[in-house]
Amino acid sequence: MSTDAPEQLDLQNDEDGNRYVLRSSGETVGLIEYRREGDVLNLLHTEVLPQGQGRGLGTVLVREVLDDIRSHDRHIVATCPFVKKFLEDHPEYIDLVAS
Repeated sequence: MSTDAPEQLDLQNDEDGNRYVLRSSGETVGLIEYRREGDVLNLLHTEVLPQGQGRGLGTVLVREVLDDIRSHDRHIVATCPFVKKFLEDHPEYIDLVAS
């Protein structure tokens, strides 16, 4: 029987820093930088730090960020190639793209 505890992930929107930050057990493991214009967030750059790589956290990060944006009735512009690819693979989020 494994004694490994489940990973504790926490997403925070650092509005002053114009980025979402993903933490695992208190340690920053990834971020998405954005520029906000009204109710539209231009997602510029996604980064998973070395300590978070190889665990699928980039996908988790994008999904959590898009869910947060949806919960605040906002929209996005996907400048980041990783976010663009995520949207291609997950059409259920395409309604978030600003027209």
